[in-house]
Amino acid sequence: MLDINVKFLEEYKSLDKLCKEMFDSDEGVSRYILEMEYSTDCQRYNSSWKQFYDRLKKLRYYRNKLAHDVDLYTDLCTTNDVEWLQKFHNDILEQQDPLAVVRKQRAQPSIVKMRTNMSSNNTATSHNFAACNNQTLVPKTSKWQQFKQKIKKFFVSEKTGEFLLARQDKVNFQLNILFV
Repeated sequence: MLDINVKFLEEYKSLDKLCKEMFDSDEGVSRYILEMEYSTDCQRYNSSWKQFYDRLKKLRYYRNKLAHDVDLYTDLCTTNDVEWLQKFHNDILEQQDPLAVVRKQRAQPSIVKMRTNMSSNNTATSHNFAACNNQTLVPKTSKWQQFKQKIKKFFVSEKTGEFLLARQDKVNFQLNILFV
């Protein structure tokens, strides 16, 4: 079991790194899971969405157990788990992962036609479809970035882009350092 668990951790680490790069985030697989949670109404694009989501959460749980709770000799992972992680890694690289499939299908013109042809009697379905179609998968801005944007709005003129406190050189200098 040691070999399988070690290989599992290596594959998970590789997948986690790829997800971090893909989302430009400190979170890897956890961020992918979060994006899937944001897109739950998009299951209609991928029939295995829920199974995929559940499996990914289960494998993240295994990784956390191996990393924090149990030793590597524990009978936890299987070769199927390792193969699944490898396939998922390749699917991301080939843009065949669930989130990529949703993005591709949203971009197809047939989806727009379906949306305009929906009957007005089926408002709940059309609402869910519209929400899914309009949803964007954009990485969150960090708390620090949000804070900087709020401060910048307060001190910087929207028209000219210059600092409103131009006479106070010390404040102006500090704000320039903050926003560079």
